[in-house]
Amino acid sequence: MKKNKLCVLVLLFGFTINSLFSLSVPNLTNPIVDNANLISDGVEINLNNQLMDLSDSTGTQLAILTIPSLEGEVLESYSMKVADSWKLGTAEKDNGVLLLIALEERSIRIEVGYGLEGILTDTKCGLIIRNVIAPEFRNGNYQAGIVNAINNIVGLVKNDETLVSKRVLSDSSGMDPGGFIFAGIALLYGFIFVMAIISSRKRGPRTGSSGSRPYVHHIPRNFPSGGRTFSGGGGGFGGGGASGGW
Repeated sequence: MKKNKLCVLVLLFGFTINSLFSLSVPNLTNPIVDNANLISDGVEINLNNQLMDLSDSTGTQLAILTIPSLEGEVLESYSMKVADSWKLGTAEKDNGVLLLIALEERSIRIEVGYGLEGILTDTKCGLIIRNVIAPEFRNGNYQAGIVNAINNIVGLVKNDETLVSKRVLSDSSGMDPGGFIFAGIALLYGFIFVMAIISSRKRGPRTGSSGSRPYVHHIPRNFPSGGRTFSGGGGGFGGGGASGGW
């Protein structure tokens, strides 16, 4: 009996230590949370206005989070942590989208809410990453890649093909040569993530901690647009979307 109690205490201590050093989720102050400073101030203001207009007119909420580093976190698990915290989209339609960019790891994730999975399919999200974002990022054009990604996502959501790249409208045969490599890496990470969840469930529930490591690498910029505010509407996510890199 004492041995079992000791094992439980050791596990709880391990989980608590892990949560203390996990990467925290930034506050959702605007649709663009550019903590890696990849977007100019003027463009960020314009994008915030554009995405707030999208939210006001359709209820669909698209947010972009750039971070300097994942700091050891798995891309997909951290993306879901952000999505669960921000709750993009409405509770009725689950129509939220998150674009996450981790600069140091050169990793990209598009997280799609339940209600948009039929429009922003895993295939379409993969094409946006491989054929729209990655080519610009490889050339150091981070801002252009983000702007183009937003246009493609908004175009698909609003069914406006004039905003969508031909390389996204086409099927997956238009994949970049490096796309298969990124797809393989994404599958590997996904497998590791799933196995980690299964393993943790066998061991028992994690204990939470309010002492998450503060996000202090860059001071987030905050560009409110004409007194407008932006916050999630209660949307849910189930892991739909795609991952990739550059």
